[in-house]
Order: sequence, then C-alpha cells, then structure tokens
Amino acid sequence: MSSQTVPYRAIFASRQEALNTMLDDTSNYMMVDSFKGAPVNMRVFESFNPFHLWPSPSIPVPGQPKRLARSVESVWQGVKLVDGITDFNQFLGQPSKRPDDHERRQLKGYCYADSLFVYGDRLLDLLSARFLIYLPTYLFILEKLVPEALLRELNQHLTSVGPVLFYDWDANQNITDTSSSFSHSALLASWFNGTFENDYWTLAHRVLQENDWLTFDASIKNLLNRYYAIHNGFQDASRRQGSKSLGT
Repeated sequence: MSSQTVPYRAIFASRQEALNTMLDDTSNYMMVDSFKGAPVNMRVFESFNPFHLWPSPSIPVPGQPKRLARSVESVWQGVKLVDGITDFNQFLGQPSKRPDDHERRQLKGYCYADSLFVYGDRLLDLLSARFLIYLPTYLFILEKLVPEALLRELNQHLTSVGPVLFYDWDANQNITDTSSSFSHSALLASWFNGTFENDYWTLAHRVLQENDWLTFDASIKNLLNRYYAIHNGFQDASRRQGSKSLGT
C-alpha cells in the first residue's frame, strides 16, 4: 500500500447528507455506502458492513476464548444480554438485532443506552463494550478479511483524486454517545484519515478504567498493521487532525 500522506479527506456523513451530496453535480466525492441494503452498484463495499457474512467463522469473539464468528454483527448481537440471556448461536449464522426494531418500540421502558454485554465472566455497559468488543472486532476485519485491493483503491483515490464519503444507515459518529447505534462509517473515515489514535485510542484511555484500557490496548496491538502501512506509523498518523463529518 502507498505510504504517502493522504492529501484528501475521508469524510463521514449521515445517509441524508450523503444523498444530498449525490444530487450535487459538482461533487467530486467517491461515495462509499456500506449499508446492508445498499444499491447494487455499492456491493463492492459490502465487506465493510458489520452484517456481512464471511464464508467461515474466522472472527475472534472478544472475551470468549476459542469462539469464532462469521460477522462483526454476529459478535455484537451474540454477546448482548437480552432478558438475561446471550445468543451465541448468532456467531455462526445470519445476525439479527436483539431486540429487533419493532420490539424496541413495543417494550415498555426499553432504553438502548442500558444495553449490557457479556465479556468473559463479567458484564460491560454499552460504552465499555464498544471499546472492548466492537472496535477490536471491526478492526479485525479491516486487518485480516476486507480485500487489501479495496483498501488500496480507496487510499489511492484519497492520495491522488479526491475525498471519499463514507455512510451507512446510522448517523451517530460519536462512539461515546450511547443514545443510538454507533456508525461504523465514522470508524472507516478515521481509519482512512490516519486519525484512529486521536479519535479512538486516546479517547479509550480517557473513558475506560485502567485495567480495561490495558485490555483494549493489547487487543488492538496486532490489528493496525495495514493501517500503519498506509499512514507511516503512529507518529505521522497521530499528528494529523481528527476525522471530520460532512459540513463541519
């Protein structure tokens, strides 16, 4: 992969912002829609979607030694505690939201921010789970499973053509905002901008307990080799500004 400094920005956008951008004939953005229901012409980016099923279980499940899953979402939904139980069967099959959207609307007193996740022999709140479960799982697919040619293509566009706009279904780009689902496209923008350290690594140090921070740090240590190959390592990457959302 190229190790040049990327002159253009990878940008996160809400779905509506992205659709408005597509209507602008003067836009020079490369559009990357990784929503699971994205149009056919966006299927080349489907490996970025957390629901994407890989052919065989190959994704380590954080906090569950020796267990492997077929998708990021399988991990996330499988270790979630709903009515006091997990659903490890999701690791090997098509993932589904727990509770689903209809159930969330019907359940009296349901609060997404109160979600709990099983991690080893203890429970994690939503924010801790995003750092200890979701981020390492998503970084694993970027490091090991997403085709390197696709990463190279997007990096080449940023290097020599123009900005890349990442979007999916969710609009929440703030991983510490537990009021709604976090958008993986925000993580993708950070990864391609070379700002992961500022956006997530440093933030994790601030919001996690010390032991959890050390666990997080160790869990991602070997999941950033492709990232460093693009961005010349930690020092060069960390000097760059944090990733931006559209219109900021």
